Amino acid sequence: MAAVAALGACRDAPRHAPIRGDAAAGQRPRDFGDTPPAPRWRAELASAAAEPLTWAVGPRVRATVRVASSAVGAVELDPMTGAVVARDPDAPRPPPRPADEMGVLRANGLACRLGRAALRCAGATGAWSAPIEPAIDAGGAGPVAAGGAVAVVADEALIAFAAGDGRRLWRAPGRYATAPGALAADAAGRLRAIAVDGGAQPVAIVPATGAVAARGDRVPALVVWAAAFAPDGAAAVVVRRDASLRRDAVVAFGADGRRRWTWPLPPPDGARVDRPGVAVADGAVFVFYDGRSVARLDL
Repeated sequence: MAAVAALGACRDAPRHAPIRGDAAAGQRPRDFGDTPPAPRWRAELASAAAEPLTWAVGPRVRATVRVASSAVGAVELDPMTGAVVARDPDAPRPPPRPADEMGVLRANGLACRLGRAALRCAGATGAWSAPIEPAIDAGGAGPVAAGGAVAVVADEALIAFAAGDGRRLWRAPGRYATAPGALAADAAGRLRAIAVDGGAQPVAIVPATGAVAARGDRVPALVVWAAAFAPDGAAAVVVRRDASLRRDAVVAFGADGRRRWTWPLPPPDGARVDRPGVAVADGAVFVFYDGRSVARLDL
């Protein structure tokens, strides 16, 4: 069983402010209210420890669906059936990131690190550092490379820098989610992000200019917990729907940004304070919630 450190960084509680309404956004969020899809499977994992849930990571999807938490240890499941294929109940908590590290990138010949005060990159043309002003306070997403740019979300501002020398290229209008997975590059070379002006809305961004190339459906969301994009731009987003601390849902969007379905997470026994995780792979959405439950839904 691989070490839990390979499963990803710990999912901390969201630090950014709740999403606010914005009359200038021009589109009201739609609560579609239709019948949610039935999961292909759901797995309720047996607890390996009696203490309260203190950390959770995953899902990570490769040959298996890998999740880990203080409640279940590290577990691998068959992506088609949900059957447990490997388990390490004593897996240690993954090491924390440095206090000032928001995200890392190793792709396209670049190695980048987003800190609270600067984005630092090294590549074939040398190394550079670009300041983040003001310094990140409420969370960041990225970095992501696309079309000769390196983009980040810093305190809900989407900003891009030239990959070669770190020149600031643009700041996109509006506000964007800082949740894990909420910034990505698609197979066509466009940036994909989750706009949070008055709801949660997937958007496609031209990396050279910061122009919004396409906007998807906007759905109600108080907080964006997590997101995941497929190479074609299809997405799954986990949102908090109100202030009850019990009504969270996974919303799936097609590559065109149209909402496909909404699946409410089963209500927890008390307040849900840990961040659910989500992944998209091979036409399916995998969600890990409450540190013990995993579900697969068809995208």
